[in-house]
Amino acid sequence: MPNEVLDDGTARWRLADVLDFDYAVEKAEEAGLESDSAHRQVFLAFLAARQGETANSLDRRRVFRFWLEAQRSQAPPSAIWPGALLCRGKTLLTRALIVVAVFAGALSSAGLLRYDGIQPVNVFGFLFFLLGGQLLLLAASSAALILRPLGLLGLETGIIAPGIYRLLKRIAAGMQKDFLKQDGETRLRVAAFFGSLGKKHSRYRPLWVGLVAGLAQTFGVWFNLAAVASTLLLVSFSDRAFGWQSSLNISSESVHWATGVIARPWSSFYPDGAPSVSQIEGSRIHLKDGIRSLANENLVSWWPFLVCSLLAYGLLPRLLLWLVAWGIVRRQLGKLRFDSLRYDRLWESMIRRQLQAGAIGESPASFTANSPLRQAPAEKRSPVFCSANRQSALLFAEPELANRIRREAVDEWIYRRIHWEVRRWVSLPDENESWEDFWTALDPMRSQEAYARIIVLQESFQPPIREFLDWIKRLRETQEAGGKAIVLLAGRPENAGQIGAVGEIHRQIWERSVESLGDENLAVASLAIRNDDGQ
Repeated sequence: MPNEVLDDGTARWRLADVLDFDYAVEKAEEAGLESDSAHRQVFLAFLAARQGETANSLDRRRVFRFWLEAQRSQAPPSAIWPGALLCRGKTLLTRALIVVAVFAGALSSAGLLRYDGIQPVNVFGFLFFLLGGQLLLLAASSAALILRPLGLLGLETGIIAPGIYRLLKRIAAGMQKDFLKQDGETRLRVAAFFGSLGKKHSRYRPLWVGLVAGLAQTFGVWFNLAAVASTLLLVSFSDRAFGWQSSLNISSESVHWATGVIARPWSSFYPDGAPSVSQIEGSRIHLKDGIRSLANENLVSWWPFLVCSLLAYGLLPRLLLWLVAWGIVRRQLGKLRFDSLRYDRLWESMIRRQLQAGAIGESPASFTANSPLRQAPAEKRSPVFCSANRQSALLFAEPELANRIRREAVDEWIYRRIHWEVRRWVSLPDENESWEDFWTALDPMRSQEAYARIIVLQESFQPPIREFLDWIKRLRETQEAGGKAIVLLAGRPENAGQIGAVGEIHRQIWERSVESLGDENLAVASLAIRNDDGQ
């Protein structure tokens, strides 16, 4: 077991680890978490490595990190993980961006510094084209770093970030074909996993923002480095004349004031980094006079100012934004607590007490939030599990459905399969009741512990219309942060007090609709009560 992961008492997560963990969880769910004791064994090994700790004092981050390393160690050496593909794709894309940035920066600088011996380099043109566009992109990048984490701007909005995001996805897709040629099933599973990242895993959004922003700033850093290096090389090994001109009646004093404002970041420790008034006056170009009457020391006095401007307004901001972008990634990784609904089943499979009751039950409910669609596991014998900690919940149902279904059977099924204990059934308004009165009646319940876990009983053959999705969103907004909700599907009624199985098509439609809300603490479960004994 990977005890070395926990040497410092905490688990350090990387983006690649998060991807691999979700991928491993999905594979474990397909194999059946309830019937696999290996997860319990990993948990016991963790406790053995950490003497004196109990289930209630454990941090999921550390336990799950330990579990991930166990899954990696048990996988075949040739196994390809999504995190490895991401790292390789990121490395390839970073190298490509650096190469393109170096060529673009060097060629841009060399083109703007072109000097034929007659017409000097236009200082204003150099600053405008090389720095002006960068400052606009810099402002856009800063705004994006602020707006995207707030959900006000998506990765699809913009110019550079969407391009980098699409390039990263294409590289990952190409690497899947390259590394997974011999295993079509694994290739399809990994491709489906990557395809679901943006739509189904809302927790990835801030991580992708930081990753894409960091790659964009990597391009900007190397672009400015190449521009500065190209400028210094051309000035050092060739003769360049710099000047300024304007058809407007602009005085040299006004230009000196403007350059002084621009040069404030470095003027205190490098006063020669900006031309003096006399040098500015001596480098003004009049087309009718040419440059024969201008002194050489005035014509070359501009290059320190241009280089310092590139460093202060081009390179330094990009470096700062690069640090901010990767700081966002580290901060978001540090905020992950893995306490959302999709991870509860794995956690329960580790910490619950296994009761050898030998009862015949259905296969575990498939209620993993934002998981890829898959066939429901076949019915089989499995041991009965009980949660180590009782978690109370409220169940919402339409009056007609609640009256014809056996409530005690539903409560028992929920306790055995979802490990929530239903404390109260809440009736939804019928056609003669007001929804406003319903929302008002919910206010006293919001302070109850059970309100943190809500189950909405819904007939699966009824389509998930927009009004229901809007209602469930509003209901989720009434819960505290970290609250969880499950849409529990019931099949068509058969006999009195009995319900049928949920159809596969109906389940898929509901899962897709609920997943479109992008709420990782909102999931869909299929109620499976046997009609003969109610179990």
